[in-house]
Amino acid sequence: MPTVKRSLIAPGLLAFAACCCSGQVVDLPIDREVRLEISRSAHRVTLYRGDRVIRSYPVAVGRAGWETPEGNFHVYQKVRDPIWEHPLTREVFRSGERGNELGHYWIGFWSDGNIAIGFHGTPHPETVGKALSHGCVRMFAKDIGELFGQVSIGTLVSVVPWSAAILPRGRDFLFLFRFLLS
Repeated sequence: MPTVKRSLIAPGLLAFAACCCSGQVVDLPIDREVRLEISRSAHRVTLYRGDRVIRSYPVAVGRAGWETPEGNFHVYQKVRDPIWEHPLTREVFRSGERGNELGHYWIGFWSDGNIAIGFHGTPHPETVGKALSHGCVRMFAKDIGELFGQVSIGTLVSVVPWSAAILPRGRDFLFLFRFLLS
């Protein structure tokens, strides 16, 4: 599971604002209607606004022993051109550097404080649609770029074993069945 170095920019700006700026503190609006659902079995993430499907993307999920964790989480971090630290060797790779497995976008939704799991691009597009990652959700470069612009900090991310099967037909979507394991 890859780790991502946390950005010091946002906390630094907040500290600066608290010390040096006066005014009203305003919470940024979060579109609580937007949510993501990852189906581990279908190898897809679906973007919803309320109950309406906006888009569904193929993804790679965690392989046996490194499964993408099931449950409900929230996006806690969005980073353009992220730095990546190899989870086993701890070698650090800058954005664009050969060896950086994240591509140009990172959307973090789970962390134990040491290891982070999230959505990212991949230099291995042949892995998308399979269970081959170390827990992260790999996406095609164009798809993660599009998704990055659709979600906010706080967006709900549900990881389920089974999900709605979605077949796009132009602007219509056909929902087959929804299976939930208890």
